[in-house]
This record gives sequence, C-alpha cells and structure tokens, in this order.
Amino acid sequence: MTNFLYPKRKLIFIHIHKTAGSSIRKTLGRRMDRAGGVIPAEWPDYTRFAVVRDPVSRFVSTINMFRFGREDFVDFFATGHFPELTPGEALDILEAESVPFDRRVRDSISTLKHHLLPQTHPYNCL
Repeated sequence: MTNFLYPKRKLIFIHIHKTAGSSIRKTLGRRMDRAGGVIPAEWPDYTRFAVVRDPVSRFVSTINMFRFGREDFVDFFATGHFPELTPGEALDILEAESVPFDRRVRDSISTLKHHLLPQTHPYNCL
C-alpha cells in the first residue's frame, strides 16, 4: 500500500493495511519519505520488510473497521462508514473495476477497496 523509507534505520517498510502497520510505524519513528504502490528507484537498497496476516482474519477486520469505526482513531476511521456492510458487498466492491484502489480517488468506497486489496496484489510491492 504505502512504502515508508527510514534512512536512519536503513529500512523500507511496506505497509499492508490491517497487518499491525500503524504500530510498526510508531515503533520505527520518523520516516524520511513515503510512496504508494511503488518503491522508487532512487531509494537506497535498504532492507525491505512487510507483515502479512491470515487473509480471512484481515478481510473480516477490514469489514468491521468500515462498519463500526475505531475508537483509537480520530480521523476518517473513527466512525463507521458502512454500518450495514456485508462480506458479499465488500467482495463486490473489491471486484468492481470501476472503483479505483490506488488512492487517486479519496472517497469511502475507494478507501474500502484500498484496504481490501489482497496482500499479494502487485500494488503492495511484495
């Protein structure tokens, strides 16, 4: 999803949503730069890492976040955007070619699709 450059640590963290990425970013501290969907060619050849999660658990967690929100957030995710969202509807959104996933559009449906992208999708740079 978003790749983070940490020059002091000589790391590139590939943040895949719903895989403890926010906690990892807090632990790593200040980043120098970030890039979505690519690891820029001009970034140094640092160690790259990502965390993955059981796909079903991750899928359910994403649906729940978009249904109920998250108490520990004060931004977009603080409240649920789709309180009636079902797994079937989430899959329909994921498969909809008309819904962008790469952050070109910042609306609720595109953000949901962005979070639902499979961990193995090329956008995740694994």
